[in-house]
Amino acid sequence: MEKDGTGNPIPKSLADIREAIAECDALRLDPDLPAADRRSLEETALSLRNLERELIDETSDTLIDRLEAASRPLEDLARDIRDRVTSMNTPAKALEHVKKFASLVTRILTEVGRW
Repeated sequence: MEKDGTGNPIPKSLADIREAIAECDALRLDPDLPAADRRSLEETALSLRNLERELIDETSDTLIDRLEAASRPLEDLARDIRDRVTSMNTPAKALEHVKKFASLVTRILTEVGRW
């Protein structure tokens, strides 16, 4: 982790920020801590949480863009599969109609044969 002008580390990743928040929270809970130091730690924790939110927003926007780009080929593939299934179902539907027609003709011939 890099350090700022005062020698304090500058968090670079979300893990670093969360680690810094945890350390800050642990220090703030110390009952022997003077009020001024506690207030300073609370301001630091607030700044770290804001930084965490900003980093999450930036990361989520990037991830959303990447997921949308990755999903385009899948959408094309799904559309192609639907088209192929539709074309494969056409002969089956035609055969179903022929079967129904043949069944109807068979029933009619059976009834005619009974007379």
